[in-house]
Amino acid sequence: VGLAGGTITTLQNLTRTYRSSPATSTRGRRTYQVVRIPQYSSATLSGTVIAASWDGRSGGVVAFDVAGNLNMGGGTVNANSRGFRAGLGRTLTGPNGTVNGYRGPSTDGSGGSKAEGIAGTPRYVWDGVLGIDNLVEGYPNGSYYRGAPGNAGGGGNDGTPNNNGENSGGGGGGNGGIGGRGGNTWNTNLTVGGVGGAAFPAAANRLTFGGGGGAATTNNGSGSTASGGLGGGAVLIRTGSVSGSGSITANGGDAQDSNPTCCGDGAGGGGAGGSILLSAQDSSGLSGINTSARGGDGGDTLVAAVPHGPGAGGGGGVILANGAFGSTNVNGGINGTTSPSATYPDPNYGAQPGQNGIVNALINPNSIQGTPSGADCIPDLTVTKATSTPTVNNGPGGTTATYSITVQNAANRAAATQLNISDALPQPIASGFIYASTSSVVLNGGATRPSSTNPAVGATTPQWSEFRIPGGGSVVLTFVVNIAAGVPSATYQNPATATYLDPTRTTPAGTTSVNYDSASTTNEDVTVIGPPDVGLVKDCVAPADCTTAAQIPDTELTYQIVFTNTGGTNAANLVLVDAIPDNTDYKLGSAAANTGTTGLTFVIEYSDDFVSGNPGAATWTYTPVSGAGGADAGYDRLVRAIRWRVTAGSLSQTSPNNSGSVSFISKIR
Repeated sequence: VGLAGGTITTLQNLTRTYRSSPATSTRGRRTYQVVRIPQYSSATLSGTVIAASWDGRSGGVVAFDVAGNLNMGGGTVNANSRGFRAGLGRTLTGPNGTVNGYRGPSTDGSGGSKAEGIAGTPRYVWDGVLGIDNLVEGYPNGSYYRGAPGNAGGGGNDGTPNNNGENSGGGGGGNGGIGGRGGNTWNTNLTVGGVGGAAFPAAANRLTFGGGGGAATTNNGSGSTASGGLGGGAVLIRTGSVSGSGSITANGGDAQDSNPTCCGDGAGGGGAGGSILLSAQDSSGLSGINTSARGGDGGDTLVAAVPHGPGAGGGGGVILANGAFGSTNVNGGINGTTSPSATYPDPNYGAQPGQNGIVNALINPNSIQGTPSGADCIPDLTVTKATSTPTVNNGPGGTTATYSITVQNAANRAAATQLNISDALPQPIASGFIYASTSSVVLNGGATRPSSTNPAVGATTPQWSEFRIPGGGSVVLTFVVNIAAGVPSATYQNPATATYLDPTRTTPAGTTSVNYDSASTTNEDVTVIGPPDVGLVKDCVAPADCTTAAQIPDTELTYQIVFTNTGGTNAANLVLVDAIPDNTDYKLGSAAANTGTTGLTFVIEYSDDFVSGNPGAATWTYTPVSGAGGADAGYDRLVRAIRWRVTAGSLSQTSPNNSGSVSFISKIR
């Protein structure tokens, strides 16, 4: 939109109504400006940031928003004398006017100009460099004399309006404090100086510039030196935190001294202090900032022993924050003084200082209406993870598990950009869990994927990029991993991470991340169950020296097989087979099963055709017979092998229920 105006489309409705219209016979000019608020991820002041001067249409404001840290860096934010303009001093010589008038036209030829303020703009204003004629009176019933419209300082009145020769001082502008009254008239000593501008009912959601100081009446020297001081501007800052030291100032401007080397004229009133508002999510760093929004001083009239009306002091400004600054100054401006005489010995000569302004270090940042600050609307991400395969059975070929990762941005938050999602898979052994494939990528609530990069197959820390998730949006990834056969039986947790462009970054490509805490929930836990692993230990347990000494014929040998399941799951359908040693005869009834606490039920079966080279061909229907095959009574020489087969139960993998034994006796021939 250019300076000539135009249309701006806002995302949200305005909370106030704003008008721009010229002055009428019943009210002053109305105007507004649209200020673009720059938003920074972080900011460091390296010098002085100065507000543009208010020119009646725009300016006067320094406003910025920092999502992260504002480093004051020894710098200054300066809005001194950048607010409402002063009444312009003009050399007039009558003949019309009034001694105690509150309003009247600038064409009367006497009195001083009111200043600019919230009620409007007078015809003649002083911008600190030039006098400006706006060509219209600007205030109802005129822009001259001592009345103070709104927070603008009133102009001086003259004791002898027919020649404008007894010059009173201009009133001070108002804001947080009321402006002072201008000094008295020369010779007649009348208290008809400009009235001070009113105090403005400031709040965190309603602030204004300091009112300008009113002009004095003047008839001798350069008129502009009787002009008032300019009001202070406005500084509006929102930030996440503050570090370093620096200063913020919005002081009202001092009025000029009136013709000190020439002749007697009145002096203008000081401008009021402006407004400073700073809110920080972390307000502890505010102690490093010194702030000032004091009122400007009134001008002096120092012609020796000839008192003329000094200017009034401007009222103090407004300083609001949600924490304590290192220092604050909202003092009212000092009134000007005159050169006293024997008749009028008081150098103040009726001029008054401005009243002190307002300091409030306990504002509620939420009371500031409009768009949330950058610090309040940065992305607020949560990362969650789940699995649809909480238990998987592993085997010689390995197994798989399926996970899903959800990254959600809270509603009404700024978008998370350049976002990558990664998952550090468990590695109980090398390449224990590795990425296999992506099943789906679901984008919700306006989330987008400007570029697509998926992990490489076999990655142990798969990463997906690149996403943009607006407030209220989410991304849901579902993917499959391969689990190696050698992964031990256990429950495995693993985190997930979303990394994105840091909205509070201090470097151009700085990132931040949000993690899923795998220890906080079991939602993503995968329990790997390995296959059963039954170990066998065979021993000759009798006689005692069975394995350490040679045994003679007719010695009975007791053999025992201890079985233990150290695998990841129960062993079902357990079958144990043991061949009868050569040159021994099986002892009838000696085959036994010691099941202990396993809960197993065995059936014992015998084979007379078992061959160790081809065990699968054996039959198990033989019934031992005493003396069979030429064996001694009570023994059977035809039994070639014994089979213990479980008919009920399965062997647990958990001690002590995971171990038992079987045994038999054979005799050496």
